[in-house]
Amino acid sequence: MENMKTINEMASIKEFEKLVGDKCYCRFFANMSQIERRYIESILDETIMTKGITLSDHCLKRSKQRNLSIGRLQIGVRQGTIREVQFDKYGCKVVISYASEAQRDKGYLNYIVYSLSDGKIVSCFNKQRKAEKKINPETKIDGNKEYMLKENCLTLLHKFLNMEPTVEEFVKLLRKYDCSNFCAQDEKKLKEFRLGRKPLQKL
Repeated sequence: MENMKTINEMASIKEFEKLVGDKCYCRFFANMSQIERRYIESILDETIMTKGITLSDHCLKRSKQRNLSIGRLQIGVRQGTIREVQFDKYGCKVVISYASEAQRDKGYLNYIVYSLSDGKIVSCFNKQRKAEKKINPETKIDGNKEYMLKENCLTLLHKFLNMEPTVEEFVKLLRKYDCSNFCAQDEKKLKEFRLGRKPLQKL
């Protein structure tokens, strides 16, 4: 069973490598449009509902080293704030920040890396807020990560998650967990998208 799991994981890595090679493409949540944000949040909720929240062996080791309980990490995935989305040869992941009241008072945040590809927390760490990195908007590069600052990540997201939603399926999932209206400008974008006048990349 374990060997079969390894074979499946290796097959997935090869498929993801075809999309991005050895690069890691990232998209800041803060740079996303409201439609893009809501859709990522819906995908996260859908992944939790269908695949649950489990921990990788690596994450289990790190959580013990950092005195982070499994329950706290699972709560963090459900209640935390998405900071960025990452695409690399290991899949599509969201980086989520979460802090208890005591941690907030001390200026600390827990960071949880949750895979949208298989529903696993693959890593976790904690650090002070003031230590957060600022990315140079001209180079868009931080180490081996390349940040998508203008273009949205929805097409890449669908490729990584092996999704080919129709327009109506996209809109249905977009509103599945949050039925509130968008601003007038975004509602107009959605209308044009449904009419085939605006591509997914422009939402």
